[in-house]
This record gives sequence, structure tokens and C-alpha cells, in this order.
Amino acid sequence: MIVSKQWIEELIISAGELHAKGAASFDFFRRRSQRLPPDISWDEVRAALRYMDVYEDNYPEVFARIEQHAANSTGPKRWANR
Repeated sequence: MIVSKQWIEELIISAGELHAKGAASFDFFRRRSQRLPPDISWDEVRAALRYMDVYEDNYPEVFARIEQHAANSTGPKRWANR
């Protein structure tokens, strides 16, 4: 298995997506809402990464990659089983 810097950056972004989806789902799992939120935004992913101490000053390539994703889509992938 070959590990590249880009692959690790994508894993960091995936962790941010997962954290943002979890945070957006709190009301649903606490039975305060009947539905999961339809989407999360790239801003929520950025905020989740900052919450996990991943800052743009320390990881500029990760945030540049998020900008690339944001230019090509409205947000991260949707939940799998909706």
C-alpha cells in the first residue's frame, strides 16, 4: 500500500465531514427533530476541523483541497441510507 500526502489530506477532510454530520444530527438522535438535516456545508466541515484543532495556518493544503471540493460541489456527500 502506498500512502500519499493527498490521501492523508482526504482522510483528514473525511474526518471533518463525519464530525460535521454527527454535530448536525444531534437534534435527530435526541428526538428533537423527525428528520436528519438534508445536507451539511463545507463551512460546517471547516468548523469541525477547527474544533478538532486542524487550523488553516498549520494545514493550508487541507483547506486548499476543501476549497477545490467547494468549487466543484455544494457540499460533502449526502448520508448513505436516507
